[in-house]
Order: sequence, then structure tokens, then C-alpha cells
Amino acid sequence: MTPQKNSPANFLEWSLWALLTFFGLGKLPKMPGSWGSLGGVVVFLLLDHFHLAKWWILLLLACSLAVLLHFLTPWIEYFFGETDPKQVVLDEVAGMLVALTLWVPSPWSLFFHLSAAFLGFRFFDIFKPGPVRWAEKVPGGLGVALDDLVAGFLTALILNGAYYGVFSPF
Repeated sequence: MTPQKNSPANFLEWSLWALLTFFGLGKLPKMPGSWGSLGGVVVFLLLDHFHLAKWWILLLLACSLAVLLHFLTPWIEYFFGETDPKQVVLDEVAGMLVALTLWVPSPWSLFFHLSAAFLGFRFFDIFKPGPVRWAEKVPGGLGVALDDLVAGFLTALILNGAYYGVFSPF
């Protein structure tokens, strides 16, 4: 483990710090992963406002963030002093975007879907059952983000199954 830097020294470091902590959400005193997940909800709502919250856009963005995290791992280790620091919540943002890849039929049910996705994602991210724990063991920066992507995928799978299996009139 390398020693942690005290603060960003230049514009590039400030930009990376802001992105990785999702504009400081990861620095909030308690539950940084939950705050980062709420950051994913905000990104979803912004995309939805501009009619861009399509499943494929959410997946593309989430995978892009995971690849970015993978390539930034050496800088993360240098700056924060560890591979997966709690204040880096960009992986939670990516995982939450995957969890939200479900069809929301009407604005009335948007709150229900956002809440269910948030709670489901946090469950899988905190308790790390089966595939989530296996994904976390992938070495390097890829494993840092992969467990969140798998947690998001399991959440989306369950919510889509519940919606189409239980709530569908067909």
C-alpha cells in the first residue's frame, strides 16, 4: 500500500477526485456506497429527463465507467493509498445504472422502481451473495467495479422478472 496524498494538487487531480468520489458524495461521513448509489439515481433521472434512459445507454455508460475505473486503478492506489477506497463511489454509480435498466411504464410508478432498484442494489452490494462475491475477487480495478455491475445486473433481473412476471397483465 502506498502512502495517501493529502489533497489534489492540480486541475487533473481535482477532476479525477471529483469524478471518482462522484462530486464528493464518497466523502460524506457515513455510508459512502449508499450516497454513491443515490448519485446513480441522479444520473438516471437526468438521462430520463432528456429521454436518454434507454437500457442500452445505461449499460454502455455503466460499462464505460467500469473500464475507466480499471484504467485509473494505479492512480487510485497512488492517490488514496488503496485499490478500493470507500470514498471512490463511481463503481456504485455504475452498478446503480445497471440496476435501473428496467422498463418504467409510467411516471406514477417511477418512485417505486427507483426505490426498489436502490434497495435491491444496496442489498446485493452490501451482502455480496454468490456471483457478486466471485466478481469482487477479480484482481485489480476490474474487480472493484465488476462486483457492483453484477449486483446491478441481479437487481435488474429480479425487478424485471417481478414486473413482467407478476405485474404484467399477459
